[in-house]
Amino acid sequence: MITAAFVRECKPRATMYEVTCEALPGFILRVLPTGKKVALVRYRLDGKDHREKDRTARVRTVH
Repeated sequence: MITAAFVRECKPRATMYEVTCEALPGFILRVLPTGKKVALVRYRLDGKDHREKDRTARVRTVH
């Protein structure tokens, strides 16, 4: 589960990486080498995968 504490603990690596959340399918946290963290939403439309930045995302505990 991705929580605010989990996001704080995600440290940058040499290359970008993504973390998915089993509790919230389609939610992705992308961690860039600079340390910036970006929330993405993944969905399928007309059989094609799409990813968009979630500009309103605030990481909270999902119950």
